[in-house]
Amino acid sequence: MRILIYGAGVQGSIYGALLANGGHDVSFLARGSRALQLRSSGFLLQGAVGDPDVRLAHPAVVESLEPTDHYDICLVTVRREQIDAVLPTLERSTVSQVAFMHNHASGSQTLMHQVGERRTIIAFPGAGGSLAEDGVVRYALISEQPTMVGRFGRNLEGADLILKTFRSAGLSVCAVTDPDAWLRRHAVMVGAMTGALWEFACNAAKLAESNNGVADFIRAVREGYCALDAARVRPAPLALRAIFSWMPLRLSVAYWKKYLGSWRGELLFAAHARHAASEMAQISDEVASVMRSTRVLTPTFDRLRHAIPA
Repeated sequence: MRILIYGAGVQGSIYGALLANGGHDVSFLARGSRALQLRSSGFLLQGAVGDPDVRLAHPAVVESLEPTDHYDICLVTVRREQIDAVLPTLERSTVSQVAFMHNHASGSQTLMHQVGERRTIIAFPGAGGSLAEDGVVRYALISEQPTMVGRFGRNLEGADLILKTFRSAGLSVCAVTDPDAWLRRHAVMVGAMTGALWEFACNAAKLAESNNGVADFIRAVREGYCALDAARVRPAPLALRAIFSWMPLRLSVAYWKKYLGSWRGELLFAAHARHAASEMAQISDEVASVMRSTRVLTPTFDRLRHAIPA
């Protein structure tokens, strides 16, 4: 497949490198210092534990997407606050399939309306990591959260193509029939996590040491889930319901203290919380607006989301 990665940050680098390693023809759309870095020295994708290292010495780099440029797939990996700026370019493009892989909780109708229902896919990464100044991308695939691909509406063929392409690169994937519900449940979790981290100066180890801090994170998620239940949003995946809604609080606290106290706390949560605070604040506000349509009170979630710098 001929694939364009629209945005060469952490997620774009991870998916672009893995797809290139899987034999696909991958180009990265990047500008400024990142484009210069990729052209001059490429980058190293460095797996944290058990995930493959991939070095791209001479990645193909472009600085624009023109209407005459043909790609089979475009993976849009820019942040939530950058989406509105790139939609006109994607609308004018002739890319066969456009897969949006960013955080959002306000619904995907605008994306599908502007780009077209028959070539829009809603997806989300199953990986996390950080980008160092020297271009090294340290990452980990999240076994508890495979790459999500929405298989719904009028573009089942496109979704199946994306699923097949991801699997060809060795990625674990899950197909969901209501990606907007999935993203809203996800927004509750990452919004609560980001707020909890900011209350501890984005230090995952310090948060992990605090029983009250971790318990507040879990309470915030429970509040958010109850509000989304009342708003008739489809339930979260089974594993998340088990850890947040069904497990006794003390056991859930013990699980998250151990998780956040390991290398995963920094790599998968704290690094992004520091560098993408505005994105996390925006999606937390988006999901809060959905929850406000109900009468369910969410005081802990609201406190934590207001701790995130806008």
